[in-house]
Amino acid sequence: MRILTSLFASACLLIVSSCKEDTVTPKNLFGRQWYNSFEQDQNGFFTFRTTSQTIGWRYDAFRMETDGSFIEYGLGPSDAGEERPGTWTETGKHTYQIKFTDAQRQGYTLEVQGVDTETLRARRIY
Repeated sequence: MRILTSLFASACLLIVSSCKEDTVTPKNLFGRQWYNSFEQDQNGFFTFRTTSQTIGWRYDAFRMETDGSFIEYGLGPSDAGEERPGTWTETGKHTYQIKFTDAQRQGYTLEVQGVDTETLRARRIY
């Protein structure tokens, strides 16, 4: 009986260790303002950084909090900065549905390719 228990435990450990841990670490994604650096790859993913390095007229950023709140920052109609509040919900592995408080503003899906302490790779799918 001990041999069967040992074999079962070993098999479980082998299965768990062979699974890739491929999730986004919330502590890196949430609670930070991410500025679009407008560096885009072939698949449409942009690089976002924790510090703004963009030209003034190309201002684009967002912030996600663990409580489900979301704020998008950008230029308004008169080229003044504006905040666009909303919410996010996780819709799948690395994907988040963004909905804005203003019903006139179209939401989107944010797909995250990778994140670390300084850099985020993501794209918006409208």
